[in-house]
Amino acid sequence: MREICEGCGAREASLRFTEVDGRGRRSALLCADCGIARGVPSAELRGERLDTRALWSEIVRRLADDRQADEALACPDCGLTFADFEASRRLGCPRCYQTFMGDMTRLLREYHGGDSHRGKMPRNFGRRIDLRRRIVGVKERIQLAVGEERFEEAARLRDEMRDLEQALARLAEGGE
Repeated sequence: MREICEGCGAREASLRFTEVDGRGRRSALLCADCGIARGVPSAELRGERLDTRALWSEIVRRLADDRQADEALACPDCGLTFADFEASRRLGCPRCYQTFMGDMTRLLREYHGGDSHRGKMPRNFGRRIDLRRRIVGVKERIQLAVGEERFEEAARLRDEMRDLEQALARLAEGGE
């Protein structure tokens, strides 16, 4: 079975192009022309041996260009540049969050191993969340059981839900 190029939709695909960036990994089947348009070295498409030194030079050049573009990026409201943000680790205004979002996400992953902040939670907070999730799950199972006319199971689940709701109420009062 011939696979059609996902770039132009007209020619036969001859390579799988995979692009990895901050947004994730994307693959596409491409013909030689679309591959060249996306930056695949033409020697690779012809099956020739690649000049790896030239390839690494191109990679380093593109990384340097990306870095310069990051440093030149500035907030349209306050004028803070990304280089200024990196030096001070402080943003100038609310619009900076939108302007530097991709770069800040990358920095958070580098420094903290993730791009979200959990902060501190009150005592028993995690237990409350767990109980609420379990209650929602039991409610869904009750509806399913009633819909399938399994009334004995629905009654058992109702009792289980009542116990969970009582445990949640005790936690809210400061007990348990």
